[in-house]
Amino acid sequence: MTASSLMPDGAMYYKERRQRWGSFNVACTGMVLKNCTNKHIYFVNGPLLTHFYRVVSTFGVVFDTQRQKFDWAQFRAFARLDKKTDESLEKYYYSFIAMCKRVCRMQNKSEAQLPDPTLIIDPITEERASRTLYRIELLRRIREQVLPHPLLSERLKLCQSSPDLPEWWESGRHDHDLILGASKHGVSRTDYHILNDPTLAFLDAHQRSTSQRGGVKGETTKAGMGAPDTTGPLLTSDELASAVAAATIAMNAAKEEEEEEEEGKKKKGRR
Repeated sequence: MTASSLMPDGAMYYKERRQRWGSFNVACTGMVLKNCTNKHIYFVNGPLLTHFYRVVSTFGVVFDTQRQKFDWAQFRAFARLDKKTDESLEKYYYSFIAMCKRVCRMQNKSEAQLPDPTLIIDPITEERASRTLYRIELLRRIREQVLPHPLLSERLKLCQSSPDLPEWWESGRHDHDLILGASKHGVSRTDYHILNDPTLAFLDAHQRSTSQRGGVKGETTKAGMGAPDTTGPLLTSDELASAVAAATIAMNAAKEEEEEEEEGKKKKGRR
């Protein structure tokens, strides 16, 4: 066999080799990699992870307690993930939570929340992961436990004023609307989304306070737009989370007091 006869075979070998390596590189950069069992491993990064993180860290997730399933409609709209199905978003969510817990050196306690092994999500920093887990839990508690509570109004009367709150803040009334606003809009840009929600009491109180302090004539309807705002923003994301957490703690404290009183009455009845 001559060298000239080997040339075609050699050229074909290197061509196939380049094609194989090219396909491998395309698979990696295209976020899909086939393993030896012919399963697909999806690398969630880039725009998808950016949009998902932005919304899940500020809006959380909505869980329908009656149907016992997630409602992704509002989340999908906020994250601009219209093409993603409920099933795929739920997989992303569990894998994202698993990544955050792994970064924070926490364990998944529930087998129902085990991540999809075919999804690999680029890790975020421990600080971001910890803050995100806290906000998700806080917003879920607000939507699933606090707002539906039959004694919510009574327990919110225990909320006290704070120097960190705006001067026009009405304890109880605005605490309730703050919790409701956090449930509807999350904790992103509270000085715009929650403050300007016409179904809440903030905008009217804000405008009254501004006019009493000699606000500029011709001020636009929405706070944060047009004329200067002399009262400052409603609350930052962290301040909102702290305020909502304080309201939740007050409600839990009231619940514990009621349980202690009930337990005391039962003990007296036994004597």
